[in-house]
Amino acid sequence: MVLGLYLGVVHYIFGARRMMANHKSAPGVTFASDLRTVRVAGIFALGSFLAYLVLFLGIILMGMLLLPLAGIEVIQQVTGQKAASFDLPRSVTVAVSVVIYFTIFLLWSVVYNTFVTFPLMKHMATTITLPTHDGLAEISQVKRDEFAEAEGFAEALDLGAAI
Repeated sequence: MVLGLYLGVVHYIFGARRMMANHKSAPGVTFASDLRTVRVAGIFALGSFLAYLVLFLGIILMGMLLLPLAGIEVIQQVTGQKAASFDLPRSVTVAVSVVIYFTIFLLWSVVYNTFVTFPLMKHMATTITLPTHDGLAEISQVKRDEFAEAEGFAEALDLGAAI
C-alpha cells in the first residue's frame, strides 16, 4: 500500500514534468522527455535512505560524544552511581555541541545533494531531447538589465539556492 502510494506520487510529479517538457516549444524548437518513474523512485528511495542514515548515525554519534561532556549529572541521577567527570567549562561543551550539530546537518545536505538532487538532475537532463532543433540559431540572450545595487552579490554567496 505504502509502496504503491509512493510510486503513484512520484509518477504523478514526474509525469507532470514529463508532460510539461513535451509541450514546451519555441519557433523551430521542440522538446521531448522520457523520464522514467521507476528510475526516479529508485533515486529518491536509495538517496533518501543514505542521506537519512547519515543523519541518524550523526545524531547517535553526537549523543555518544556529548553524553560524557554534558550528561554527567544525568547519568549520576539516573543510575545513582558516580560517573567519571570532565571538568570542562560549559562554554566549551556548548561550542563543541554546536559544531557537531552543524557538521551533521552539513554532511546530511552533502549526501542528499550527492545521492538525490544531482542524480535527478542528471536523469532529467539525459532524458530530454530536441527532436526539432532548427530554430536554435535564432535564439539569443536578452540584453543585460541595468541594476546598480548589489550586482552579482547573490551569485557570489550562492549557498545551494541555484540547485
